[in-house]
Amino acid sequence: MPNKQLCLLLSLCFVVLYAGCGHDEITSPSPNASGAGSSVSLTTIDARQAALEIVGAFGWQLDAGSEPASTTKTGPTIVTNFHQETLVGDIVHYSMDVTVGPGPYDVIRLHRVVDSSLPVGQLRKGGDIFLLHGDGLGFVKFVFGSETPVLPDDQSLAVFLAQAGVDVWGMDQSWALVPADLPDYSFGAGWGLQNQVENLDAGLSVARAVRLQTGFGPAKMNLLGYSSGGITGYAYLNEQTQRPGWERNVSGFVAYDIVYKYGPDFESSRSAGCEAGAFYESLLDAGEYNLGFGFLVLVGELAETAPDEPSPFFSGLSNLQGALALASLPDGSNFGAPWYHYAAGIFDGEMPVDLRYTQPAAFWDFLQLFVAFEPTAFGRDYCAVWCNEEDVPWDDHLAEIDVPVLSLGAAGGFGPGADYTLSLLGSTDKTLINVTLVGDNFLDFGHIDMVTADNAADEVWTPLLNWIRDHQDKPGRHTVRPYSATP
Repeated sequence: MPNKQLCLLLSLCFVVLYAGCGHDEITSPSPNASGAGSSVSLTTIDARQAALEIVGAFGWQLDAGSEPASTTKTGPTIVTNFHQETLVGDIVHYSMDVTVGPGPYDVIRLHRVVDSSLPVGQLRKGGDIFLLHGDGLGFVKFVFGSETPVLPDDQSLAVFLAQAGVDVWGMDQSWALVPADLPDYSFGAGWGLQNQVENLDAGLSVARAVRLQTGFGPAKMNLLGYSSGGITGYAYLNEQTQRPGWERNVSGFVAYDIVYKYGPDFESSRSAGCEAGAFYESLLDAGEYNLGFGFLVLVGELAETAPDEPSPFFSGLSNLQGALALASLPDGSNFGAPWYHYAAGIFDGEMPVDLRYTQPAAFWDFLQLFVAFEPTAFGRDYCAVWCNEEDVPWDDHLAEIDVPVLSLGAAGGFGPGADYTLSLLGSTDKTLINVTLVGDNFLDFGHIDMVTADNAADEVWTPLLNWIRDHQDKPGRHTVRPYSATP
């Protein structure tokens, strides 16, 4: 186990989280924001119209049985910036921007990664998943192999699942698309957890509408939330319990290395959430609306281009040593417990000299993909959920969540603390898997290893794929709403 004094010293430099069924009408309902961070109210979008725009742009075939009565455009354009690229073989990545509000940055980006050679019928049998990212990076982390020359193009979660016949969707939250170096980020002052929930609802609603109109039927979708995206996912499920069945978009949920509520054995992690939430609140009071991860981009660049030069961030260490420390030493926040780290390290004495499962060069590339903006309000709100001392709206109905839930975590990340969250849910179908490879949490599989490790396909993605296949025909996937029903 690394020296605790050294870990604390380094953590001060790089604490990241701290600094024949009939037709189903799928719409994104008017938001009902309440509680902390809910000042932003998104415009209701017409998910059916957005789906028609997407289907038309990519030339996907409308299913005769699912086509709505009218395909006439009735309002302003909702979807723009269509793009498609072949990642590997027949795996195609589609992306498109969906306007979800009146502001210039009220835009989410939807993604679909799919085997274009497979007919709809086979894809329906293969399963589905909607991927939601966490802090720092957007959907790119799910297609990471295609974004770094270090890894094969097919070494990424989305491609792995698509090659297995899964219909993979996902999204970028609005903040992940905000350009760098804006003079004013006050537009994001209210982009808290409720904003993330509403954006997720819009993304899922449009994805389901596309699937409905292209022959996939009215089935709800499995949702995966990685890291803080898992907090958004739990908050979304909490809200969905208060909606009629036909308004619910999720059939099953995967919490991908995240904790929603800490139990008594993780009091230090809960209290760390309280401290961080108070810190974020002070930043908001001071007009600091951007958490900012830009220095991590430079850490990755320097580790790659000037590894032996003195680090400007880690006193007494080279750029390479500092980057390895950032990756593999506990971050000091105790959010995920004292051992929480990003990638498992190999140590010579007290200092890491290599990474155990993720190639260091790949990790440097991963750091260079960090975005320019993440809203402080979001950090404040998810810390409030962890802290569990403030009355927030995102945990009022956890016992009513009844969809199947898989908690798939890392022993060196949030995984060991995830069982308590599962105990609070009303679901009778709950599965807990923690990737444990060496038996020492300080040295074991880490939080970012979940998407970058060379052995992630065997240790993480295969169990996920098996769970998706096992949950394709669960009751509730095909709850429908007739088109004649009143919105």
